[in-house]
Amino acid sequence: MTEMTFTKGRFNIDGGKIYKGFTAGHTWNGWQCPYFTEDVVKQIIEDMEQAESMEFYYNKKFDKYAVSFDEDDSNFETYSGMTINFKGEELKVYPLGNGSWCWDIIDSDLISALKCFASSARCISEAFECDKEMEDALNGELNKYYPFKESFEDIVGAIDDWSTAFEMYESGKTVEEIEDNI
Repeated sequence: MTEMTFTKGRFNIDGGKIYKGFTAGHTWNGWQCPYFTEDVVKQIIEDMEQAESMEFYYNKKFDKYAVSFDEDDSNFETYSGMTINFKGEELKVYPLGNGSWCWDIIDSDLISALKCFASSARCISEAFECDKEMEDALNGELNKYYPFKESFEDIVGAIDDWSTAFEMYESGKTVEEIEDNI
């Protein structure tokens, strides 16, 4: 078992699909070095085989994934399974693309952006409360794009709830704990 401290993270490549994984905080050339469970690896493989010109193979005997980048399989990478300890639970993970692919972690930047937006939106909402005509106009515009929300303040509240839930997830809270607090 690997003796590193891991945290949860969400990773993507070049703004693409987001995958849940783990990080020990390491980077390669400024890019993240994530680890993924086998279920997530299988999803990444499915997504990439459809979009890229690469092929994936699994060697059960050695518990390794191999990625081939050309037709004659002369250019390939391998990623061995390993066991990590995450909050007392042993998990099998694979460092798919770790040290080779341009993985980004998105969580911290996204939370910061949501908090900034929610704060700005509250200021706008408070400014319009003194001007009922302006508040009604703003809510009318929002309903064109977000008809499921009653008002600008509802959207701000939903963003606050989401960013709070996301922070709780990052700190390792269970779904039940998050639902109890939102």
